[in-house]
Amino acid sequence: MQVVVVTWIIVEQAGTYELASTAPEGAVVAVRFVANASISDIYMFLHHYEASIIEGPGSSEIFRLRVSDDALPNEELAKIAHRMAQEKIVDLAATVN
Repeated sequence: MQVVVVTWIIVEQAGTYELASTAPEGAVVAVRFVANASISDIYMFLHHYEASIIEGPGSSEIFRLRVSDDALPNEELAKIAHRMAQEKIVDLAATVN
């Protein structure tokens, strides 16, 4: 399983603040796994979709998963989210714009 750590660096220039560097977001799907999903199941799911966790789970138990380093057309991303939603360990899957 890949874990991505993003570091935000804020630089002060001429009295204003700006973001010095960020990691690209890419194509992202929000996923909530069923309560009985095992770590092994989630690992296999991430491996199958070549996805990495970029955030989560939050209070709503939703993970943000990067499925591509590059932005994808909305239709293609929707197809990926739909396929993910059909998996037995997934309670919810939706595209993130």
